[in-house]
Amino acid sequence: MDPQTVQEIKPLVIRTPDGEIFDVSLMNPKSHSKSIERDQLWHLHRQTGRTLPYDERHELRDLKARESWYEAVVSYAPESTQESMRDEEIEMPAALRRQSREVEEAGSCGDVLEMLEAIVQERRETMPEGSYTTHLFASGAEKIRKKAGEEAVELILANSPDQIVYEAADLLYHLCVLLVSEGISYSEVCAELRRRHTDG
Repeated sequence: MDPQTVQEIKPLVIRTPDGEIFDVSLMNPKSHSKSIERDQLWHLHRQTGRTLPYDERHELRDLKARESWYEAVVSYAPESTQESMRDEEIEMPAALRRQSREVEEAGSCGDVLEMLEAIVQERRETMPEGSYTTHLFASGAEKIRKKAGEEAVELILANSPDQIVYEAADLLYHLCVLLVSEGISYSEVCAELRRRHTDG
């Protein structure tokens, strides 16, 4: 990682409205900007190094950039009424994380994409609380398109085979969300590819 990028990463202290420290995470200028832009807390996920939404069930009340750290105030959902999101649940897109066993059992790449599409479609219909996919659909078509564009840029900037695979998977997921939001199926895209192959 670029030393300059490392220097930009600072602790993120998350407090409840009464001043109690609720959690400690990491933040950088990108996640800080996203938090302000979307009026929702974003942070730098420790395990993946990705900028992700913090637990979406917590409303961002205030966010300050201190000299050597960030401080956020969020509304607090008691553990007794709402289970907090686990780290492994936010390491991958929501469309994959809750159906990982079914995806792993799928055969070909086409099967995986077909199952992913079905899961994303189900998320759109049910809009389960706490789901990243729900968050995307609730943000609207323009934000979904913007997010897909951001993922495309991250793929372009990937500088190793492992990173390319990782970012390509992210792009395919966000492309799926975009297609579903527009009422377009992967099969229509495949049909276009087949037509070009046949015509070419």
